[in-house]
Amino acid sequence: MFELVYLKLQKALYITRESCKAMVIHLKDAEVDSMVRALAKKRGMGITAVIKQAVGRELDREEKKTSLWERTADLRAHLNSFPATGEKVDKRFYDELWGQEDE
Repeated sequence: MFELVYLKLQKALYITRESCKAMVIHLKDAEVDSMVRALAKKRGMGITAVIKQAVGRELDREEKKTSLWERTADLRAHLNSFPATGEKVDKRFYDELWGQEDE
């Protein structure tokens, strides 16, 4: 079980285990504190439950994201389907591309 302790003097929310064994969340931002409390009130939930639900949803979203490498797999496969030209890609190659040979 968790015990919520709100210190009005510091305007901070602490979530601690009843056994007081180091599990503290300190919100220094008054706006975040009021947002959490407003959401808890609207949903008829406790503050800890609201935080747990919100963080859980965000973790799920992060886990479902695909990496850039995975998202570009089709593009890389398409580019790799072209045959190699054997062309050396160096400064001279780019200079010729831009019409700047022997400048």
